[in-house]
Amino acid sequence: MSRRHKALVAASFGYLQYAFALISGIVLVPLVLKHVGARSYGLWLASGELLGYAAMVDLGVLGVLPWLFAQADGRRDRDGMRRLLANGLTLGGLVGVGYALLALGLWIAVPHVFGLSAEDRQRLTVPLALLVTATMVAYPFRVFGGLLAGVQDVTFNGRLAVAQSALSVGVTLALLSQGYGLVALSAGAAASMLLVSLAGC
Repeated sequence: MSRRHKALVAASFGYLQYAFALISGIVLVPLVLKHVGARSYGLWLASGELLGYAAMVDLGVLGVLPWLFAQADGRRDRDGMRRLLANGLTLGGLVGVGYALLALGLWIAVPHVFGLSAEDRQRLTVPLALLVTATMVAYPFRVFGGLLAGVQDVTFNGRLAVAQSALSVGVTLALLSQGYGLVALSAGAAASMLLVSLAGC
């Protein structure tokens, strides 16, 4: 596949994913507000932002893996790629544990700083625990996504990204309709994250 063809395939999947996110957002947000309420959804969004900051614990190391894999692939250095894979899995495991510990520290400190009620904390405990656990488990497997990006498997990556979005929305909608509230949002994100982790292997 030529570079131009790869660029077109990647762009096509990118636009498809963007359109899917736009349409699902228009449908999903009103349903979430209806089923969980504005306060709970606001708390969920704020918690998600904090967890996003906790994800910076990897200092961008896993983000450069695609470049390193691409460099090794360009040299046809299979042993180097194996070393990168092994080192990436180890580092991903350590980062996953660090992420979970940082998230736990935030969970202990932040509610007291902002004066969250016991009811708010109870409402957030299970969904956040599910999301943090899934993220911790998925961290080491991000190295496989880096490998696929490095060798420019744009078709597989594109299909996987669209499937990830569809699974997230599908799980969220199914669980919202069953009355699971914030757990539905957490489970949708966790399921799509784990799908990418397992499929990349």
